[in-house]
Amino acid sequence: MIYSLTGTLKQRSDNFVVLDVNNIGYQIYIGSKTIQKLILENKYTFYTKLVVSDSDIFLYGFVDEGFLNMFKMLNNVSGIGPKSAFNILDAGSLQEIVSAISNADKSFFKKVSGVGPKSALKIIVELQDKVGKIKELNLKPISSADSDIIEALEGMGYHRDNIIDILDKIDSGISEQDKIKRALNLLSK
Repeated sequence: MIYSLTGTLKQRSDNFVVLDVNNIGYQIYIGSKTIQKLILENKYTFYTKLVVSDSDIFLYGFVDEGFLNMFKMLNNVSGIGPKSAFNILDAGSLQEIVSAISNADKSFFKKVSGVGPKSALKIIVELQDKVGKIKELNLKPISSADSDIIEALEGMGYHRDNIIDILDKIDSGISEQDKIKRALNLLSK
């Protein structure tokens, strides 16, 4: 089992990267949103899950252990394979996925390739019972106002996870415009 790999990013494509670890290149499948933010020749750590099928071997990678844990939970839902679980994780932040599951929001899953209404319902039904494990990820739902702010700041080139971390530090009682100003101030430091 390969739990994590730390090395230098040597190559990236649409859906995978090559990470050089002690002169061995590992092909790691990573979400497209993450790949866009990675810089060649920089050092990265990826938390990984090795998946062996009849015809191939895939090494899925995540920049955060929370994503790895959610991947494992989604992959354990009957009828949800690793590719579908991976596509779900690429469709939003952990907070958005947790919110969709806890609030039985099937509409979130409509934008995910390979996940239809029946699969979305299975995910919700099977994972709502595991709320304790989801809470272990220390996630809280994102409000619709914060979603708008996140989208606006992402449009300016900021990384989603950084934005969410910053928004957690900002008083929730202030206006949306003030939140954006404070977030920009904190993100630019």
